[in-house]
Amino acid sequence: MSNLGGLGGFQTSSIAQQKAPMFLMSGSDDYIAVVLARDIQDFERIHRTELSRLPRVSRIQSSFALRDVVNHYDSFLKLRLSDKDKADLIEYLRSL
Repeated sequence: MSNLGGLGGFQTSSIAQQKAPMFLMSGSDDYIAVVLARDIQDFERIHRTELSRLPRVSRIQSSFALRDVVNHYDSFLKLRLSDKDKADLIEYLRSL
């Protein structure tokens, strides 16, 4: 998140209430916040209704822990992927 310029509205958001880590950074990003979401749809809701509405936020960049995403959907969709299939899928997702 860029140009947050002080924690302002972030401290009262539900993201801050999760007690997830948030780091003041040097370089091009002002802050990095860990957002806990149940799934991609939950993250999209958090992004749309909270992150993008925080005061003075001009840019949001998202990254996901690919292994966790693959494991979640393997379990949720009962895919029964082998370890090799999971590794191949993670490599494919990294290439996108």
